[in-house]
Amino acid sequence: MDLVFERGDGASPRGHGLLYFRSKSDPSALLATYVIVPPVRIDLAKYMPAMLAAQLPAADSDTIGVIPIPPLAEPVPDHQTLEHLAEMRDEDLVFAGDVDPTSLAGLMSTTAEASRAYLTLFQQRREPQIAASRQAPQPELDVAEVLYSMLPDRDRLAELTKLLGQLRYAIEGHDDGATEDAVGNLRKLGRYLPPTYRFDELVQAAALPGEQGSRLAQLYLERCYRLSEQAYGDLEGIDQQIRDARSAA
Repeated sequence: MDLVFERGDGASPRGHGLLYFRSKSDPSALLATYVIVPPVRIDLAKYMPAMLAAQLPAADSDTIGVIPIPPLAEPVPDHQTLEHLAEMRDEDLVFAGDVDPTSLAGLMSTTAEASRAYLTLFQQRREPQIAASRQAPQPELDVAEVLYSMLPDRDRLAELTKLLGQLRYAIEGHDDGATEDAVGNLRKLGRYLPPTYRFDELVQAAALPGEQGSRLAQLYLERCYRLSEQAYGDLEGIDQQIRDARSAA
């Protein structure tokens, strides 16, 4: 089965994503499932009725398994909803072909087949990485990064607020060393923030001198909080303010 990655990269799947299908009878009708390659292999057949267990992707002791949830793709409102979910959750978004939604057995079989195809792509990416990791020297442990990786999203935003304050203070004080340290810590934190926060733009804007940098830093930070609160209706206004602030002399 050919999978079309609309978000993400087929050469390097994330290991989790939304697989969707188009109805053969109505091209505007879409069905989707969430597929995940767990880091620990799970034998779902132990916990499921025989009918469902028979449709699960086969896996031997050398595979890590794959789980489609639900095992039978379900209707979704539209493509825009899938795009929004994939962007917000940082998921792969993959088109897996056309299906007949009236054939439950066929739909379950196609969902399982698409999941197996996704697993195959992930394994092709994973195996060379494992070999390379065994040969490559391990980097020294960075305490700040470990902390950032463990924080919940709200606490990461609080840390982002603090670091932006440190950066602005260093810039206004013309302290190059402190500015470099603040940017370095921001970059470490940024690895654990979703792409919807537009983190690179935020840091670039916050590093601008004067009132413009201060204003942009505040606007980008406010935008991050609105995304975290899922207050999407506020984003258009904030984005317009960002454009206005960027165009200001």
